[in-house]
Amino acid sequence: EFRPGNALRYVFGTLFTAFSVSAVIAIFWAVSSGESTALMAATGLTVLAMGCWWALLNWTPAIVSISNGTLEISKGSGADSWDLRDPETQLSYSGKPSSRGWKATVIGNDGKKHTVSKATVDPEQFTQIVEHYRSQAA
Repeated sequence: EFRPGNALRYVFGTLFTAFSVSAVIAIFWAVSSGESTALMAATGLTVLAMGCWWALLNWTPAIVSISNGTLEISKGSGADSWDLRDPETQLSYSGKPSSRGWKATVIGNDGKKHTVSKATVDPEQFTQIVEHYRSQAA
């Protein structure tokens, strides 16, 4: 099972905190001075804080797992799976596992492309496991 790190969650959490504190300070400034510049700053910082809060609540990373030859990509409550031993499973790579732009693309039964990137999995380990099960294809 490959799970991405929590770096993005920390980034949005930090930005939310910074924008929220700044928005409160800007609101006090706007109330005390009554200037339109202060009001615009308070409004902008509040909108940025709300945007970060929304991103923090709605961010659901994709989880990639391989078990007994079945590749599963789940995101939130939805999941798609493929049998890697089935020759009909369309899986392709672009780039080398050591390159920055490496990615694997698998096409679902509905024709939708699913991309697995270096940010989601360890490319060398993923490729090795996939190729192990692909070699068992009938």
